[in-house]
Parts: sequence; structure tokens; C-alpha cells
Amino acid sequence: MRRGIWSAWVLLALCCTAGGCAQTFMDQAMLFGDTYTEDGSGFSEKSPQWAYEGETVTFDFAPDPDVTDYAVFTLPNGAQEYIDRRTALDTDGFYRVTGRFIAGRESRQYTVSAKAYTVRRQRDWYYDRESKKWVLHVTQSDQADSQVGSASLKVICYRSQVEMTFAPGSRRTQDAVLVLLRSDGTRTERRVKVDGGQPGFDLIGPDTKGTYTVRYVPTWDEVNRTDKTDVELHLSYADGARDVIRTTIDTP
Repeated sequence: MRRGIWSAWVLLALCCTAGGCAQTFMDQAMLFGDTYTEDGSGFSEKSPQWAYEGETVTFDFAPDPDVTDYAVFTLPNGAQEYIDRRTALDTDGFYRVTGRFIAGRESRQYTVSAKAYTVRRQRDWYYDRESKKWVLHVTQSDQADSQVGSASLKVICYRSQVEMTFAPGSRRTQDAVLVLLRSDGTRTERRVKVDGGQPGFDLIGPDTKGTYTVRYVPTWDEVNRTDKTDVELHLSYADGARDVIRTTIDTP
């Protein structure tokens, strides 16, 4: 089901529940992430989804609104976040959290899960101000809250590396600028890395054939969230000549 339709139904059901309606609109909980943009809204229940390292990902949980009093998310770092019904009314009926992920040289897979609950007698979760965490605590005189829905979504966190080569031959290279071009018009320029300066690319070489290699790992805000990102290497030589080498990197 499309997220837009789900959002309208969930929000209607939440409002209806507050007004005393008894009809159940949805029986199956769903979890959406906003890294996959094929549907136009930015959100999809597709799993796994791909997220660039450091990119903020929003997760929207849609359980049965008639019986859900609150939801609890479990994030890959072990943290748990509590979202109540009233907060969901402010986010189009969705129980929402955000998260960021870390990759290494190889991609890493994470799981985000969410569970919906109905309160029985008193709420089982409370916020501990000392530890600054949500804590589950069921007293002996209380009944444990009922779980009424759950969903999970896998996220593959990755980072891309730019690697380009050039051979100036007998010409002396005066300047080299690496340019990353996003589809929204954002343009990022990087030069050779200097200790203590701004992030830059590594320039390796020349090798025995006179070839130089440019290597750079972009940050999340320098690349597109989906598809590919265009990269250009602008070269200026002492004799006034200029050259542009172009490539693309995958940013799924």
C-alpha cells in the first residue's frame, strides 16, 4: 500500500478513536524508511534500504491506530525510543524516529524494529532522567501492556570512494580540483589534502608510467541519496592548458 494512503487512513483512525469510533482501519503494522525515493514521497517499506554513512534516516511506524497507545523503537545501537499516540498526531499519524549509521571499508547491515502496545492499567515504560534512557518496568501489581503490532526494516550503510587517474606527461600540473555534483545543484570542490586543513583528496604518484591517482571518500551531504553522483577532476597546467576528467560513483 502506498504511504500516502496509509497516512490518511491512520490519521483518520487516530482522530476517530479519540472521538469514540470503534471501527478498525488497519490490522497490519508497517515500518517505512525515507532512503528509497521511487514513490516520490521519499518513504518506502522496501527492505533492505541503503543509507550513506552519516546520513539522517527517518523511520515512520504505522501500527493499528485503534488499539495502539504507544510504540517503542529498538535502534541498532541498542537504544530504545518511546513514542506516544499524542506525538504521532503531530507526524501525520506515524510513530517517528530518526537515526544515523556507520559504515567501514565494507558495507554494514543494521536492523531497526518497532513494536506497538496497548496500555493495561498503567504504562510499562518511563523515562529515566539520570541515564537519559527509556526504561521498561512492570510492577507486581500491574499487568504487562499488550503488544498489538510489530515491524522491522533492514538498512545497509555504505560509503563510496572516488578513484580517478591522470597522466600529465611532460606538462607541469599547477592545480587539481575534484568536483562532486549533486542533482539538486549542490557543488562541492576539494583539493589535495593538507594536514590541519579542510577535507581533501589523496594524491598518489606518479608511478613508473607517470600516472597519478586521486582518491577521496565523500561525506553524505556531498552525494545524491539515490542512483549515481557525477564527479569531475579539473586540471590546470603551467602552460595554460586545462583538462576535465569525468566519472560517476554509485550512491544507491
